Amino acid sequence: MPDRNSQIHLLLHGQEVPPPERIPLRAGPVSLRYEGGDLRYLRVGGKEVLRRIYGAVRDENWRTVPMELREVERDIRPDSFRIAYDARHRQGAVDFAWRCVLQGSPDGTVTVGFDGRALASFLKNRIGLCVLHPVRECSGRPCTVRHPDGSAEESRFPERISPHQPFFEVAALTHEAMPGLRAEVSFAGEVFETEDQRNWTDASNKTYSIPLSVPYPALIEAGTRIHQTVTFTLRGPIPEEPPPARECILAVGESSVGRFPGIGVRLPFPPVELTDFERDSLRSLHLTHLWADVEGADPESLRQTAAASATLGVPLRVCLRLSEFLAESQLRAVRALYDEIEPAAADWVVFPSSGPVVALARAILPKGSRIGGGSDRDFTELNRNRPAPGLLDFLCYGIHPQVHAFDDTSIMETAETHGETLRTAHTFATGAPVSPGPIRLAPGRPDPRLDSLLAAAWTVGSLQQLAENGAESATYFEAAGTNGILRDGRIVPLYPVLAQAASWKGAETLPVSVSDPLAFAAAAVRQEGRLRLLIANLSPDEKQAALRLPGKVSAKEYRLSAENALRIMREPQSFRQNPRTVDGEAMELSLSPYGVALLEEDHA
Repeated sequence: MPDRNSQIHLLLHGQEVPPPERIPLRAGPVSLRYEGGDLRYLRVGGKEVLRRIYGAVRDENWRTVPMELREVERDIRPDSFRIAYDARHRQGAVDFAWRCVLQGSPDGTVTVGFDGRALASFLKNRIGLCVLHPVRECSGRPCTVRHPDGSAEESRFPERISPHQPFFEVAALTHEAMPGLRAEVSFAGEVFETEDQRNWTDASNKTYSIPLSVPYPALIEAGTRIHQTVTFTLRGPIPEEPPPARECILAVGESSVGRFPGIGVRLPFPPVELTDFERDSLRSLHLTHLWADVEGADPESLRQTAAASATLGVPLRVCLRLSEFLAESQLRAVRALYDEIEPAAADWVVFPSSGPVVALARAILPKGSRIGGGSDRDFTELNRNRPAPGLLDFLCYGIHPQVHAFDDTSIMETAETHGETLRTAHTFATGAPVSPGPIRLAPGRPDPRLDSLLAAAWTVGSLQQLAENGAESATYFEAAGTNGILRDGRIVPLYPVLAQAASWKGAETLPVSVSDPLAFAAAAVRQEGRLRLLIANLSPDEKQAALRLPGKVSAKEYRLSAENALRIMREPQSFRQNPRTVDGEAMELSLSPYGVALLEEDHA
């Protein structure tokens, strides 16, 4: 049996590998953090200016090759630092090594050097340094792009998610960090360009090396050297740094911003017969739909999912994955089977979502059916292939946080961006509802973090963003199996979060402003005149929050933490045992790492 500390670590992170050390640094007026070889959260005057500077190796299939790191130098002083390490990336045919030197000066200059060499010949799509520009601070803001030929142009960071690169041939990128103070990032050693990473729910715009116009994958010969440098500088008067905030402020608004979305889950694919425990647990969730995948016209898939739907009393959202050339015959086979077994199918989703395929679906599937589509992969596929107005009855797109990065910190950053995808989708949905999903931690593979409190906290962050930005519904995770929220006769920690959210369908959504969205998230509703709130600590540290409510309330408070998670996973009903009573218009909360609190007002 693992000891208590090991159990808590697994509950928090879902895996035995310890997260990298997080070391605070200073470069004069710039505060930042060193974590796993990267520089993160460069702040000036308490305001974030850059999100991250790091090196990456991407193979011929755009997979990020993991890094082995060996630190060789660390000199950290009160107003400066120098850190050097050797990195190596080995996976399949890829074998690449580089020396990284990170330096910060008292004047606020930060430099990152990349000196690498291919130790074998292999195909690659990208190797080099990347810089992430934070969305919250940069979105829609003016900037100056300097090109390698010395010319410059005035531009802006995109406000809504740009389907294509906003900046090309970047030698330096400068923006006003605050009135009178400009922050410049310059690049050397390669031509850089910028993409909007919100397309993949990363909370950043990324400036990276080797433009996509250069053919890829490209062969890099053994012995080839790559040298790059990124330099961050400040120009103008630097404001005093405010004292660190003792707590995050969560302020719940009084006016409704819409109705809380319906919640569904994805049935396992290929279909499996659910156990009695799984059926009982899914009934307890009060779901609005079950997402069911059907490849082509596979009759067994539709039969099994229809049986699950009938047993649970939950309508299907049938996702038909069709062949562009065989779509008519496949749809007719599906319709014949539908007429035979009469499943409770509320909606149909068709992929590909092209005009001809959607037209066939409307002609062949039961009259009055809603036909949806978009992308079951990333938002970028929908954003770059926007449907014609009126083509679809609702839009959907997949969400998962592990396209470019796989560490806990990067995953938790993505929840805030789920709202960005909705705001952009509404600009071209022409009034059609938007229903994100499937939403999961990793595409098509198990992730041990699904068994962690981290996943529960991340789900609260996602729910806040989708509810406040007008999602009609959302499909979260798989119901059962190796990547399911139900497994081995127990639940995963995020199950109580989904249970509460699903019970809120149609309730008035109240906005929650969060002073530090990297620390906390909160979803709030008014249901039958009562205030209800899910609050999550998004960090691996204990955090304090000041909760400001739209009136004095008396509420019951329930907690999900490392202290009670194991029991809740075995006995879901224990989540609601022994609540604490809280009263007032302003409350102080302290949440443990990745902890979740549910507040329910006792009376209207």
